[in-house]
Amino acid sequence: MSAPENIPSQLDFSGYKCPLPVLKARKAMHDAEPGSVFIIRVTDPKAPADFAEFCRVTGYTMRDVRPLADGHEVEIKI
Repeated sequence: MSAPENIPSQLDFSGYKCPLPVLKARKAMHDAEPGSVFIIRVTDPKAPADFAEFCRVTGYTMRDVRPLADGHEVEIKI
């Protein structure tokens, strides 16, 4: 069961290197309902580009990428 859009699911893949953040996110999103939103914290500098490609392939929407002191937060809508 997924969270309503106003309560995004938080995923933290800090410390993981490509391709693990995308693979772990894909697994977490597998049973999510359309409209679900995920905020994914990553430290791999290549992860935002990997998630952009992931969204292109899956049809999900990458709504935002926010820089953090030690990485990024990627916001994806199913």
